[in-house]
Amino acid sequence: GGTDWREDAECRGYSPALFDAEPKTRREDAALALAVCAECPVTAACLTDALAHEGSGSYRHGIRGGMTPAERTVLARRAIRAEKTARERERRARARVDGEAS
Repeated sequence: GGTDWREDAECRGYSPALFDAEPKTRREDAALALAVCAECPVTAACLTDALAHEGSGSYRHGIRGGMTPAERTVLARRAIRAEKTARERERRARARVDGEAS
C-alpha cells in the first residue's frame, strides 16, 4: 500500500459513477457499490474521510465508506450527540470538584 489510502481502495477499478448511485433511485448500482465496499481493506479510512467532508460537494451523495448518505447522517448525528454528552459530563464533574474545593 501507498501513503494514500485511496491507492488500496477496492473501488479503484470501478467507475466513480457507480458509487454516486442514490440508493432510492439506483438500487442495483448502490447494492453493487456496497458489496465492493464490503470487500475493501480501507473502508474505515474512506468513511472517516467521507464524514470529515460530509455536506460538501459529492460527499453528500452516493456510497462512501460502505454507507449510504442516510446511514452517514445517522452516524454523524450520533457522534455529535455523544460529543455533547461527554462535554456535559466533563462540565458537571468540574462543577462538582469546584464545589467541593470551596
